Amino acid sequence: MHRKILIILALTIILIAAGCKTKGNGSDIILEVHTGTDGLVMDFLENAPPEEVYEDGIVPVYVQMENKGAFDINDGYLALGYEKSYMSVHSWQTEEPVTNQLSEDLVQFSLKGKSSSNIDGDNKIVNLKLTAGRIEEQSERHESAILITSCYKYETEVEETACVDTDIYNLKKRDKTCEAKDLSLSSQGAPVAVDEIEVKMLPHMDENKIKPQFIIHAKNEGDGEVIREGSVEKACSSAPLSFDDYNRITVKAFLSDKQLDCDLAGESNAGEMRLTEREGYIVCGLEEGIGEEKGTYSTPLVVLLDYGYTHSISSSVTIKKILTH
Repeated sequence: MHRKILIILALTIILIAAGCKTKGNGSDIILEVHTGTDGLVMDFLENAPPEEVYEDGIVPVYVQMENKGAFDINDGYLALGYEKSYMSVHSWQTEEPVTNQLSEDLVQFSLKGKSSSNIDGDNKIVNLKLTAGRIEEQSERHESAILITSCYKYETEVEETACVDTDIYNLKKRDKTCEAKDLSLSSQGAPVAVDEIEVKMLPHMDENKIKPQFIIHAKNEGDGEVIREGSVEKACSSAPLSFDDYNRITVKAFLSDKQLDCDLAGESNAGEMRLTEREGYIVCGLEEGIGEEKGTYSTPLVVLLDYGYTHSISSSVTIKKILTH
């Protein structure tokens, strides 16, 4: 019996270790949540909305909402689109996750993302009721679309180890503890993913220093569209978005405790990445440089991408005429 208990304990430890990631000195074990390319995922529940309703009938709409990414959504927006000539809003759910109804067609919500204490993220259902209107006298039925659009702020966080080599011409006769090389990455638990970081050690104006440079490449891997962080509310309102509102990402990067200067060679605003055909890059460097006396060493590299994201789902409902004799 004692041996059986030991075997069970050993298997349990193996299973826990397989789903965990060790950081730092190994004393802290946290669940790995920075994987996947989803943020907010939405879907209609079955038969809500139904395929068919009669004139003047109630149209129930249930939307399953899941935050499958590693970032909390605070004050996201959910916008309702429908043919106002054929439907009207009867009521919205007022409990969580709906926190504030701004208008007949717009509500706010919040959903926690994945974390070590909540590995699946928040999962909520928003429901509302529409009332079907009357259709034309000469028609027996009318197909009408219902559109749900989400708009929210999100973040992609990358934590990697970079090698800084101050001997870029290999003139020093000493062993190097690491090699400055490009970093290939996978997903980070967000719809925008950093997939590659080019690492370069460049000469500095001061001959006793070098300038680390990092070219950060990112892709929109999700099903929606990237928008400027400050345009989130506008994207879910009737206000039009301009070309400059789309595909804009604010970038911050840190090498150890130093914030890097980020720019796209004058093509974008400082600290802002622009996506073209869902891909983009930005150049970040430490302008003050690093002294040659530092040698070659490994140090943390942190990249933060902040942006807005919008995604829509739709369904069709056929309104049938009530036939009278």
